[in-house]
Amino acid sequence: MTPLHKEGLYWLILLAATAATYAVLAVFAGPIAAFGAFGFLGLSGFLPLLYRRRPEAVVMDERDQQIALRAQMAGYSVFWLAFTLGVMSLWAVLFWRKQEMVSIHTLPLIVMGGTAIFATARAVAILVQYRLQAGKEE
Repeated sequence: MTPLHKEGLYWLILLAATAATYAVLAVFAGPIAAFGAFGFLGLSGFLPLLYRRRPEAVVMDERDQQIALRAQMAGYSVFWLAFTLGVMSLWAVLFWRKQEMVSIHTLPLIVMGGTAIFATARAVAILVQYRLQAGKEE
């Protein structure tokens, strides 16, 4: 399994743990206090350990770089779609309620949610591309 493939799995597990923790904390402590669950994303700092150099191993070849590039583009594409839809939906709801201000608690949720959406889409794109590559080799 290549380091990039491991990275995709790592991100999915990390994001699932973060989402589950947020859901539990939101029920018991409220949605504002549950923002603390996004601290789990700090564990992404361990990602360089997946790319440790072994004496005779190649860390990333051209195929891995191409997969990483496509996954990055997929992540940004999904992020921009979700971001635009989310912000415009928020505007529409506030417009119909005749409310002219956004709660200060909404802004960090947009940033953290956007990060989670990007990372999830990127990780899924990595895993799907490796699965498709494995299907072609068989």
